[in-house]
Amino acid sequence: MKTLYGYGFILILAGLFMPSESFAQANTGGAKVGLMMGYSVPDADNTKPRRNWGAVGSAMLGAKFSIDGYYLVADKQTGTSAREFKYSTHGLGVTYHTVAGKGDTFFGLRAGLSKVETNQSGVDVVFSPYHWGIASGYDYKIWKALTLGFQGSLLLFDDSDTSVNGTNYTEDQFRTINFSVTAKFSF
Repeated sequence: MKTLYGYGFILILAGLFMPSESFAQANTGGAKVGLMMGYSVPDADNTKPRRNWGAVGSAMLGAKFSIDGYYLVADKQTGTSAREFKYSTHGLGVTYHTVAGKGDTFFGLRAGLSKVETNQSGVDVVFSPYHWGIASGYDYKIWKALTLGFQGSLLLFDDSDTSVNGTNYTEDQFRTINFSVTAKFSF
């Protein structure tokens, strides 16, 4: 049942912010794909900040809105009490753009699935919580098809539970703040 609610949330989120078909056809669109690298700060118990990297892509739906996809991986690090903790996120976003000159300021909502790898009581455990949050950033066009920029996001991860060899494990909800620099190619 939890999976059904997650997919429903993503579909509703996309539907609420998607412009009408006539609006999308009336304005020229475009697409971007790029790489990002930065820093991620989780607030889960016994964890510390770590590097993150990944890929991002977007498809413009008119002049102001885009549908985005992202995949981010945070490095595996041992926390303050020797707890291993690694996570990755992938999902979709809906973004509003304000273009002025060679710059593009954007604000958006993100939602998706995560993979959290940790060690609890000496047992390697993998969780798959949903996450959602907000993102904002700025892209500056330095060449006809290349932009450099930065972005930040706040993602909230749900509680998650799993079973390994008949033993149940739970990972409490946590949040991450992510800061990244980006290089995107337009086509």
